[in-house]
Formats: sequence, C-alpha cells, structure tokens
Amino acid sequence: MKFRFRSATTRSSNFRPIQSAILPWLIAALVLAAIPHFSYMPVWLIFLVTAIALGKLVVIRFPRLNPGRPFVFLLTLSALVAIQLQYATILSPTAGTSLLIIMLFLKLLETGTHRDGMIAVIMTYFLIITHFLNQQSIPTALYMLLVIAFITMVLIRLNQGTGDISWTDKLRLTGPLMAYSLPLMVLLFVLFPRIPGPLWGLPVNEQAGKTGLSDEMAPGQISQLAISDEVAFRVKFHGREPLPHQLYWRALVFWEYDGRTWRPGRQYNLPAHAVAAADYSVTGTPFEYTVTLEAHQQRWLFALDLPVLDEYAEITGTYGLVIGDGQQLQASKRVISLTQYRLRSYPDYQLAPSLDPISRRRALQLPENGNPQSMELAQRWRAETGGQPGKIIDRALQLFNQEFTYTLDPPLLGTHAVDEFMFQTKRGFCEHFASSFTFLMRAAGIPARVVTGYLGGEINPLGNYMLVRQADAHAWAEVWLENRGWVRVDPTSAVSPLRIERNLDLALPEHENPRLVLHRSAAALAKMRLLWDSVNNRWNEWVLGYTHETQQLFMSRLGLNDASPVKLAILLAVTLSIALIIIAFVSLQNRSRDEDKIQRLYLKLGKRLAKAGYPRKPHEGPVDYLRRIRHGDPNLGEKLDPVLRTYALLRYGHDETPESARLFKKTIRQFAQTCKHI
Repeated sequence: MKFRFRSATTRSSNFRPIQSAILPWLIAALVLAAIPHFSYMPVWLIFLVTAIALGKLVVIRFPRLNPGRPFVFLLTLSALVAIQLQYATILSPTAGTSLLIIMLFLKLLETGTHRDGMIAVIMTYFLIITHFLNQQSIPTALYMLLVIAFITMVLIRLNQGTGDISWTDKLRLTGPLMAYSLPLMVLLFVLFPRIPGPLWGLPVNEQAGKTGLSDEMAPGQISQLAISDEVAFRVKFHGREPLPHQLYWRALVFWEYDGRTWRPGRQYNLPAHAVAAADYSVTGTPFEYTVTLEAHQQRWLFALDLPVLDEYAEITGTYGLVIGDGQQLQASKRVISLTQYRLRSYPDYQLAPSLDPISRRRALQLPENGNPQSMELAQRWRAETGGQPGKIIDRALQLFNQEFTYTLDPPLLGTHAVDEFMFQTKRGFCEHFASSFTFLMRAAGIPARVVTGYLGGEINPLGNYMLVRQADAHAWAEVWLENRGWVRVDPTSAVSPLRIERNLDLALPEHENPRLVLHRSAAALAKMRLLWDSVNNRWNEWVLGYTHETQQLFMSRLGLNDASPVKLAILLAVTLSIALIIIAFVSLQNRSRDEDKIQRLYLKLGKRLAKAGYPRKPHEGPVDYLRRIRHGDPNLGEKLDPVLRTYALLRYGHDETPESARLFKKTIRQFAQTCKHI
C-alpha cells in the first residue's frame, strides 16, 4: 500500500498544472539555446519559432487564446513538410537540428503541466549539445556553459513546488550542482571510446563553413581574403625553420584559363613513361613540421615546397595523404574537422626535368580570342630575345617593377582582363600579377601555370608555433625550364618585395586597410590576439584534437595498452561508479550539516520563546507548538507562523535543499525584526 501511495503521489505531481510564472523563464531558456543555430537556419523558420514564443507569452496572459490540439497538430505536420522541402532530407545534422528546434517550440504551445515542463527542460539540454556539431570553439563552449547554468536554475524553479526561492538562491544552488558534474564530465571526455571519423557517422553539410581559398581564381578573389583575420592553419616546426622567402604554402595548381578565371582543369591519367618523366629529385636537409588545419570542407592541404610522402608523413583521423596533379598535397576526402598532419618538405628540389606532351599542351593553353595586346607584347619579347626563357622572364619582371602598383583595392577589369591590367589600370593584387605573368609566358611559348596557397606566417612566441591566417593567401606562377623542371616565379616580388620578405602589413599602404592600421598602432592588442590564439591552439590540441589515436596514446602512457572499446567501457563504468559514490557521500555530508544547522537554529529559537513564557515540551512538534502559542498569544502566534511552518516544511517536507539552513535563518531574522522583545 505504501508503494502505491507514493506512485499515486508522483503521478499527481507530474500532472499538476505548471505555474504560469515559470513559463516565461522556460521560454527564455529555450530561446537562449536556439539562438546560436539561427546563423544557418532559414529565415522563415526563425520567424516561425519567434512567433510561437511570443504567442505563448500572450497565452500566459490570456489563457482563453490557447490554441487547441488540432491547430498544434496541423502546425507540426506543416513544419515537418517544410523542413523536408527546405533540406530535401531530415537525416542531416542541420535538418535534424532545425526539426528539433521547431518541435521544441511547438511543445511550448501545449506545455501546461509539470511533466510537460520537465520534458521541455530535458530536450533543451539536448538542443545545447547539437550546437557542437557546427561550432566547437571556446566562445561556443563558454556560451553553452552559461545557458546550461540558466536552464538548471529554471529546472530548480520548476521543482521547488509552491515554495519561493529567490533567483540568487537558485544560482547558489546551481553552482554546486555543476561542480558535482565536472568530474563526471572529465571522466566521460577522457575515457569514453572515441569513434574514428565524424560523430555517429552523420552526413556532413559540405557547404557549411567553407572559408579561404577557392578552387578557381579570378581577379579580386584573393584580395578579399586579405582583410580576414580567420586562422587557416597553424604550424609547429621540428628543428630547422625556413626563411621568410621560403614560406610558400602550396595548395592548388591551375592549368586552364578562359580569359578571366583560372581552374585546375581535367585531371589526366598520364601514361607510365609520363609518370616517370614527371618524377622529382630532392637534396639537402628537409623541413619537418606538423600542420594543424582548420576544417575547410575541401580536400586540398597546405605544404611547403616540395612535400614528400615518406615514412615520416602522417595524418590524424580517417584521412589519407596523397600527392595529386601538379604536386598538390591532398587528403583522401574532404576535411570536415580539425586535422593534424606531419610532413617533410625539401626546399632544394627538381620537379619534372622533362615535360610530357600532355602537360606541355596544358601549360601552353590559352583562349583563342582575347587580350590581343598582351599576346602581341609576349610575341615581341620572344622575337627580340631569340626565345630565351630567362630573358623573357626578366622582361616581364622588369616591366612589373617599373610601372605597376601593388594594392588591395584594384580597379575592376572587363572582358580583356589581362590587357586592361597590363596597359590601363596597372594596379593589382597578387592574383593579377600571377595571372598576367602566366598568360604572358604562355603567349611567349613558355609552359607556365598558376599556383595558389599562402605566403608567410606569424610566429606566436607564446606557443612557439607559426600562425597562418586567411590574410596570408597568395598566388604565384611556375614556369617550366629545360633541364630544370618547374621553377617558382613570383611576379609580386618584382612589385612589392616587402610582401615576400616580410608580410602583407608592411607591403600595403595604411590608408587601404583599417585593420592593418589597428594592428600596427596597437602593440598591446597584437599581444592579446597572440595570447588568445595560443589559448585556442591549446584548446585544439587538448580538446578538439583528442581523437581516437590521441586517446590510445594517452591510455598507453597510463599503462593500458591496446585500449579496446570494451576495456575503455569497463574502466569508464568503474571510475564513474567511484566518482558517483564520492559525490553522494559529500552531498549527504553537506545535507547532514545543513540539517544540524536547522536543528540548532530551531533549538535556539525555542530557548528565546521559553524566556517569553512558552517553553517547548519534549513531545511537541512544530505545528502543535505553534498551535499552543497561538492559543496563548494570537499576535505572537501569527508572527511566528511562517517560522515554524518553514521549519516543518524544510525538516519533514519534500522541498528540502542544501540552502535550507540559510533560508530558515532568513525567516527567523524577519521574525526577530517584528518581535524585538523576544
């Protein structure tokens, strides 16, 4: 019978009406958890959830306006169809999260009981987790932590019954609860078996989060990146470090040109003799380094010339390393998460000393019509120099050095982009010089191609690593010379040597970029930026970089070799059990101390009442004691009523919390202010 009584009580408490004062805070918690997702959600969905939240606030004030279940059902069905039409699926992370958000907000329309409120709170906790599928940065983690604290306060308010605990008290109760969860969180993070690859194997939105270089190059594309402070990748050198003019981070090679835009073109399967001819040789001491690459949703990787895939080369996760056409370093699939890879690069190399016919034809391709003035100039150089490649290259670089300007704000170019740049505007960024130079070389009969990547980097002394930003994006050219192979030629160096030897900040005039002015004039700000990036780098290494391989290495250092998922699960279960026992013991000790404080305060109050003529009898409980005092002195009994009833509630009721002693002390203080004679 006792068991049935408790079940009935629990059932009735679950379905008791939720207090209307709680609902605005529940809505606020849900909105705070959903706001980070608004950056990628469609506008109609943002308006819909906002309208639902505002509508629920109106219903709280005017309950008669509450929509019926048929309306909620139709709205739910319509939202499901709209999500399917918007994303063409409901199984992707973006579509699934959007569906979860709309369902949670629709749940608000029928939230009327304590059980409904509990479901909404629990699902809001889950909604917070989904944001880490898109962003895993430190600000994201801090924001989510604050939202979790707020939701926990709402949860406390939801379960405090009819008692009234201030939000300050809720905050003080939330702190210990979150502190208790910290060791459990650390254990789960360290010991939970890591699954190689994306979380749960979910399909990834390949259009999300694309930043940096494009798979094509047109005038103005790279100059747009020059104002971006976003990090492209970080590099840790092991031993010998390159000089500034050696910091060419190779990414993409462009062969085809349509008169305005450069593209990689078709990837040819070369015959066996062509593959052998395209071989390379390296000499000297290599650079050894580790690159930590931000997710850019593409396959290409970044490496110093010339990368070699030997036994030293390694990449984390489920990716593989390959060398593509034009000696491009690539991952075996799109980089959808923070990735580290280790390489050797040789600055002294010879690439393709003899050129196969297919590559030669590709490296000389030009549009049939267009840029006639540049074509005529290149052919005149060829005639005047007897077709000697070295002299033709010198002519082009000398022309750039004498008549051209390096600028972040070049004029727009029309149909004949090379002609307009060479003979009219004469102002451009690196892509203008690389494109025009390559065009001139091909027009003069010299095989050439465009290469894009990054140039330079900033050493962060706080972490002893190199930071390469999107602003370091660069384009240069490669020409093929007999018996020398592909040789790098950077025409930008002829116009702005500072860009090659130093950095972009020193190469551009201050008036063109307010960001550069700020960086130059605020040394303290620059140090803060480096400090923040150092913190981000540690976050990447210790948190985001804690992969399956890192976990196995960490376990081996603890003496657990070959840490299979089963072994990790057993270890996790044991350590979690121990942690929960410790937390329960500490919690019970604190509760016991709180109860002792309540008892001491009650006994102290009894002594004061005994002096006033009302000693407490040994058999009397607080309610009987109050009844006797009220009978003898109604005025005193009325003032003492909240004190003794609060004691009974905290001592014997269901609303006891670790803040009970402080709450009871506050009630006694209020009583003492009204009855100073006691």
